[in-house]
Amino acid sequence: MNDYYEMVKNLISEQLRGIYVRDLILLVLVALLVIVIVKALMLKKGKEVSKGQLILTFCTICYAGVLLMITIFRRESGSRTGNISIHLNLGSIRGGWYRVKQAAYSILNVLLFVPWGFLLRLKRFNDGHVRAFFMTALTGFLTSFTIEFFQLATKRGIFEVTDLVTNVSGTVIGAIMATVVIAIAALKKQDKKNE
Repeated sequence: MNDYYEMVKNLISEQLRGIYVRDLILLVLVALLVIVIVKALMLKKGKEVSKGQLILTFCTICYAGVLLMITIFRRESGSRTGNISIHLNLGSIRGGWYRVKQAAYSILNVLLFVPWGFLLRLKRFNDGHVRAFFMTALTGFLTSFTIEFFQLATKRGIFEVTDLVTNVSGTVIGAIMATVVIAIAALKKQDKKNE
């Protein structure tokens, strides 16, 4: 079990290599600038924007930046082969080193997109559950497809169907979690009205 733990720890470290605190600070500053501009434009139009919406937009921009850092920007152009892999390989916790490593990558890809799905679903708070869920999953797919395509075009990675499947799965899990949070919040609101 310690071997698995060490492998996952090393994979996470490998995936975060090339991301520096200065990059994260710059990302936060850009997100804050976008929020200030959005708020100013909305006020100019006479529309009010809630603090919750601004915070959610800020978090979404920051997480989009983190996604891009991990999947694209930290990698040097031309550093990968730029191939297409249509083979679905989720790995296995039983078997050789390669299968275990692939399983760890698959789990990490799912986990990477869970916050993305959560944030996207919260952004669609006022939509119906089915529409919001579908649009969140579609946006997760388009995000993953764009990343995979960009990795292929710039040779910063491999276009992998496995990544598409795991990323969309993570988005869906995040959307389910957000839907549960929204439902609980609605029940609590209803209970307060009934008191």
